[in-house]
Amino acid sequence: MVLRELLPENEITCGNAKVAVDRVTRDPLDCGGAALFCLWGKSFDPEQVIGSAIGCGARALVTDRELPYSPIPTVTVKNARRAYAYAYSAFCGSPQKNMRFIGITGTNGKTSTSYFLHSLLTYCGVKNALIGTTGIIYDGEKIPFPAENSGISQMTTPDPEIFYPLLAHLCSLGVHNVVMEVSSHSLALSKLDPIEFDIGLFTNITPEHLDFHGDMEQYAVAKAKLARLSHKVVFNGDDPVLWELFKSRSPYSYGVERGMYRACCVRDKGVDGSSYLLRSDDCVLRMESSIPGDFTVINSLAAVSAAIEWGISPEVAVDAVSAVKGIPGRLERIPLDVTKYPFSVLIDYAHTPDALEKLLCCKLFKSRKGRLITLFGCGGDRDKTKRAPMGRIASDYSDTVYVTSDNSRSESPEEIIHDILKGIEDKRNFIAITDREQAIRLAFRQCKKDDILLLVGKGHENYIVDRDGRRYFSEKEIVLSEAARGSKRKGK
Repeated sequence: MVLRELLPENEITCGNAKVAVDRVTRDPLDCGGAALFCLWGKSFDPEQVIGSAIGCGARALVTDRELPYSPIPTVTVKNARRAYAYAYSAFCGSPQKNMRFIGITGTNGKTSTSYFLHSLLTYCGVKNALIGTTGIIYDGEKIPFPAENSGISQMTTPDPEIFYPLLAHLCSLGVHNVVMEVSSHSLALSKLDPIEFDIGLFTNITPEHLDFHGDMEQYAVAKAKLARLSHKVVFNGDDPVLWELFKSRSPYSYGVERGMYRACCVRDKGVDGSSYLLRSDDCVLRMESSIPGDFTVINSLAAVSAAIEWGISPEVAVDAVSAVKGIPGRLERIPLDVTKYPFSVLIDYAHTPDALEKLLCCKLFKSRKGRLITLFGCGGDRDKTKRAPMGRIASDYSDTVYVTSDNSRSESPEEIIHDILKGIEDKRNFIAITDREQAIRLAFRQCKKDDILLLVGKGHENYIVDRDGRRYFSEKEIVLSEAARGSKRKGK
């Protein structure tokens, strides 16, 4: 293909883009026959990249900054990352042009809301795929896709070299509707610029990823970019940041306190879920959910609101969401023999201060009869400012806190735990154990009747990442294994 044919007409600022290329890449170590896109970052060394490109046989360089002289044809563009996304999309046949998209962004609630929407559309007979934190799901099953074996695919929103071939693969399966989580990173790095979203759905904005974005203003700016890529914006009217952003730009809001779609007469039923009246100018419908947690109300309301604006009738949308029985890794209850273990073990993905506080403050835990035992850690090579606040929150709302590891990556897990402990004022209600499996087993053995053991941070994840790399790790299997051991001990 000719490089010019892969790029938007107004993207090229100078250079000869008529060169023929076999493929596009950003990898200077594997660029034979390719257009090599120079994506600048902390470790980007232009002279080294040019040397590798020459040695590997690259056909052209694409850059948005000045490069040292190179004998290889060089094309300058306005935004290399944006151009890379468009080029990869075009190279895959621009599959997004034959698809409809609903994108969900926000600090918390993306996964639950996207799961509700995916299940809702499936219930309505709409063939759709879910792309997000939990993987790629179609028709209730994970889709096997070669790139899933790559560590890079663990991003909430995949990079272009994974994402656009994935869309082409979905098209080949006859899937033309996509529900996807949209991360602030992907928006800031222009990964999704070629996509036109039917609906851009916003859940909330609270501090996260400030190590990448710098401050809350830039974080909100990155999130808001989804609105520019969307035909219609549906947003949480209860969120003050979103209200200020969109109150005069979009009428399509939802919320408990304010919104075009309102959740009224909310009734919390503890472990049995919740119910509420969905009220708008056009309907008043009873919404029932068997999924516990206060946030289930706002997440299910978000999904129903977006579905209605997408074209699903309110009655069908409510019935569809009411039929969803559970969301992987979101207040997921591990099945135990209650005659042997008369307590509950729940898994949740909460990994920000706001998400943890909302989780621990939900009525399900406030009405408990026994103790609330919270086990959590914080990820390494990520925003350090949230560690102490999460320690304080866990300590304030729990009877006992187990502080442990959670994807420490290149950092020392002991140092991460030390940062968390700075936020814990009551030094009597925590236990620090670096080994997460050991911490889970000990916490399980300490549980008594009516206690709730809450394993926080990993949710659906079945791996752990430390200095030795990535390895398999299933909290559910560890709990069931410990339960089996306990049954054997009791049987002796």
